[in-house]
Amino acid sequence: MMKRTTLTELLADPKSAAPAVITESSPVVLTYRALDDQIERLAEQLRSAGLHPGDCVVLVLPNGPEFLVHFLALARAGLIAAPLN
Repeated sequence: MMKRTTLTELLADPKSAAPAVITESSPVVLTYRALDDQIERLAEQLRSAGLHPGDCVVLVLPNGPEFLVHFLALARAGLIAAPLN
């Protein structure tokens, strides 16, 4: 049986060069480590902007890597993401 790895474990691996995001429309390959770095930077910016855990943030972005980074950064900062279409 194959061992399952959680997203948290993949993001926590500083040596992980495994692709986390691969897009076709505009060629982007983002490793778990690079994804984690972007998430942490944005989460820190959100906290520095005065947002506090439990605050609700509306997220209006097209589907793509930016949406993923923003959504996960909101979660990491303890914020509530409210994605709108």
